[in-house]
Amino acid sequence: MSDKSNKYGYVGVDIPAQSFGANKGVFNPAEINDLVANNQWTTFGQLELIETQTVSSTVSAVEFLNLGNYNVHFFTYNNVQCTTDAKAVALQFKISTGYVTSTYQYAYQYGIATGTFGPVQSTSQAQLFLAFQTGTAGNEKQNGYSYFYNLTDSSKYSFQTKHSTGIRNVPDYISGFGSGVYPTANEVIGFKVFGETTTNIETGTFSLYGIRYS
Repeated sequence: MSDKSNKYGYVGVDIPAQSFGANKGVFNPAEINDLVANNQWTTFGQLELIETQTVSSTVSAVEFLNLGNYNVHFFTYNNVQCTTDAKAVALQFKISTGYVTSTYQYAYQYGIATGTFGPVQSTSQAQLFLAFQTGTAGNEKQNGYSYFYNLTDSSKYSFQTKHSTGIRNVPDYISGFGSGVYPTANEVIGFKVFGETTTNIETGTFSLYGIRYS
């Protein structure tokens, strides 16, 4: 029996323990803050930062090898620039035997401010893509985000969706969106971001989040 009054939304006796999915009653802001701090507050869809990496000098790739325990991941990148004009920013998943370099499928769409629009598709490719046609001058940089689904689930395919926005090498504005898949049921233990056809990454900030209870 408990004689505490108004403890975490409960009034009276027999106050139950707080746990995810079992919070009931009326909570004041201070109580909510306490429960959040103790990881006991029920919050679906909360973004939890896993890692941020900033590139300020040339690298061949940016690797993320800690995915945590999430069904859905959110990945952002901004001010990304490669060392060669007109190259895409690419992505490969890593499994227990190494990086996957074949079998990716995707269906993307791009649009250029001059009025050119078109598809980018494949049923067997060496990588997925994040952004198209980077440039090397001034503000010819790419920005965007991707969602990843089922990466840590060994019984499911791993999916990607992408949106990108930036200035290409011409220079003019380019945007892109679409989806891709690694069509093999396997546990993904990491991924890397790189410039296609051995192009290096010169600048960029990259952040990986897990979506809590997704």
